Amino acid sequence: MINYSLIKKDKLAISAIIVTSLWIFIQIVLLIVSWNHPQTPDAVEYTSRALFAYKHHVFYPSIHNINDRFTHAPGLVNFYLLIYAIFRSFKPILIINLLMNIVIIYEVFYIANHFFNKKVGYVSIIIYSTIISTWFVPLHYLSDHPSYFLFITGFCLTIQRKWYWVILGSICYALSYTIRPSVLAYLLTSITVFIIYKRYWLYYLYLFIPYFGILYGIGKYFENSIGIYTNTSYILGYGMMHSANEDTWAGPNMGFDDNPKNSGYIANAKDLTFAEKDSIWKSRSIKWIKENPKRYIGLAPQRFFRSFALDSWSLNDVFEKDAYGKAVTSKNPNKALMRVRMTQFAISIPYYLMIMLFIFSMFYCKKNIFTKKGIILLITLIYIGTTFFLETEHRMHYASLFPMMIWAAYGIVSYYNKKQFSYNS
Repeated sequence: MINYSLIKKDKLAISAIIVTSLWIFIQIVLLIVSWNHPQTPDAVEYTSRALFAYKHHVFYPSIHNINDRFTHAPGLVNFYLLIYAIFRSFKPILIINLLMNIVIIYEVFYIANHFFNKKVGYVSIIIYSTIISTWFVPLHYLSDHPSYFLFITGFCLTIQRKWYWVILGSICYALSYTIRPSVLAYLLTSITVFIIYKRYWLYYLYLFIPYFGILYGIGKYFENSIGIYTNTSYILGYGMMHSANEDTWAGPNMGFDDNPKNSGYIANAKDLTFAEKDSIWKSRSIKWIKENPKRYIGLAPQRFFRSFALDSWSLNDVFEKDAYGKAVTSKNPNKALMRVRMTQFAISIPYYLMIMLFIFSMFYCKKNIFTKKGIILLITLIYIGTTFFLETEHRMHYASLFPMMIWAAYGIVSYYNKKQFSYNS
């Protein structure tokens, strides 16, 4: 239960409530103003596939998708299919996204309080509320937000003592895997919590049995339906090939499979299943890496910096569709591109400040990195590790930011407490 009498006396708590309330209000206004804003290509892809599945009375992927280039977030597409079946519209997704965002910021507070204390929790959600990209996240039909919601909800549940919460958290993890396999970073962190807190062996069963049972059941369903065992995106090979071909760079190389001179090109691609193409791309990308290790390794730092360089991704196509493309084709592309980049930089300033506070905290509180307080950093560490090997987008850091925000808050609180102690003594 929340003790409101104590909150009234706590200026930090009052500040956190005011800031987060304003954060929610801003999102409601943005949702109303941008209700019919254009969606990004990935969002169009998800909703188009969901609409196709609805019209043909199938789940995604179906036999109609057997020769697709890849399958993308089947759990999300089928969730959108369900929303459309109920409301005959995808618009309710935006409201659901907003509700998920509100739950997420409470969960950030909960995790901060669980591993640190309430002060760190309050500062964490104040920092979270100032990151501008979090204001615009609900406006998209993208996989980032729903998967992140399931990731962090699963983590909050699996660190509980009650067995039924752990099982529910495991179900969240399984559902999130059908959207993004990157949930493994959270799953490994939950296992680390079990080890460090010396959880009873039954907790591992509560975590693993629902997780693997659900995913196995989904996989077998699609194996019986389309002949291919699948319970998540068949996109790993496609993603690896982006990062390992003749024209590779730090970001996505969208045309590698259309260029006959590129090792990612498959002559009979239209006749192969998505699983067959995935397998070919995996083997070819591994072959290219073996033959070009220096070039592959040399791009790793660029991929890392690209992934964390900007935090303006959730504003893409909200008020203007394809601003970057329009800038490139304008009469004065250099000036137009500079304007786009300056806008992206300005939007990212609160994010940059958080990064600096996080780095400060890592040095200032370095003695606690390898304690229970540092467990959540494993999530960010694993995500950072993947940026060195695969093609990256700016939004890919989204699911790993909250541990950095919490540690930034921890540094602020620790510094303030030390100053207060010095002053009082």
